[in-house]
Amino acid sequence: MKRQAKWTIVFLLVLGLGTVGCGLADDFRMNRHLKKAEQYFAEEKYEEATIEYRNVLRYDPENLEAVKKLALAYYQNGQIGEAFPPLRRYHDQNPGDLDVRLKLGTIYLLGQAPEEAREQAVAILDQEPMNLDALALYAESAQTPEEIQEAITRIEGSRDALGSPDRVSLVLGVLFARNRDLPRAE
Repeated sequence: MKRQAKWTIVFLLVLGLGTVGCGLADDFRMNRHLKKAEQYFAEEKYEEATIEYRNVLRYDPENLEAVKKLALAYYQNGQIGEAFPPLRRYHDQNPGDLDVRLKLGTIYLLGQAPEEAREQAVAILDQEPMNLDALALYAESAQTPEEIQEAITRIEGSRDALGSPDRVSLVLGVLFARNRDLPRAE
């Protein structure tokens, strides 16, 4: 009986150490994939980065930073459809990330959801009223003549503070054209 108890203890110890060893191996693999993903992302090799970030998420599905970087890599690679789910997941946990909001708004706009795009633009402008990208998103998401006029007024009111006069003129030109004010659009 004592011999069987000893073997049971030895078996449980080996099993326990094996489980810990597997956890260490998984952490090692995850960190290796994360390091490669960051390297590829920095080198703007987005396709390779997406593969590595997906590998990281296999080992740690709750790693929100990897979720964000995966979404950004997809976005930068032009894979907008693939970028949306991880962007949305990250946004749900971190609604204060303005860059993610801007990218989500752009995807909404491309996906024919101007109300959602406008909602993202307004949330950004509440925190950064002179964010030209958010103002451009706000302008592009305007649907009614009243919304277009509101966007024109908002941009013209802060035109000098926005910088980038060529870009501001371009956004205003598009708004004037959509408002059928062709002389001002030019």
